[in-house]
Amino acid sequence: MGKIKSFTGGAKPVTVVMPVVSPSDLKHCSIELLGAAGATANEAEIVGTHLVESNFAGHDSDVLRIPQYAEEIRRCAVRPGTELAITEETESSVLIDGFQTFGQLACAEARRHAIEKARAVGIGMASLRCCNHSGRFGAYVEVSVG
Repeated sequence: MGKIKSFTGGAKPVTVVMPVVSPSDLKHCSIELLGAAGATANEAEIVGTHLVESNFAGHDSDVLRIPQYAEEIRRCAVRPGTELAITEETESSVLIDGFQTFGQLACAEARRHAIEKARAVGIGMASLRCCNHSGRFGAYVEVSVG
């Protein structure tokens, strides 16, 4: 069943039954849709999980981006299976080119490099270029400090 919501904003009130979907079902569906659009299994798992977790953290628009992602894959604006590359690096910083990959993958890689550098020299910074929508940025910080 779903939650019933009533809206008024015109001559007649409108009642809509909103579906209730469990996080696990939404994650499974998201991963399947991303895979069908052309994402690799690993990409679909990472991106789908991130989008669903963002939704349940209060960013209700993230899962709704899956059709946009599918269209961007079709237009080659997002390129599944792309290898990231470090284009510049110092002792404490790194610049990563995402080559139009999913932003969630690029951000996870950037976070990993920044943490490694911080552990090695006390501070670490990572910058990204040429990647797509990255989702909820708070998720990357939460994992970093957790």
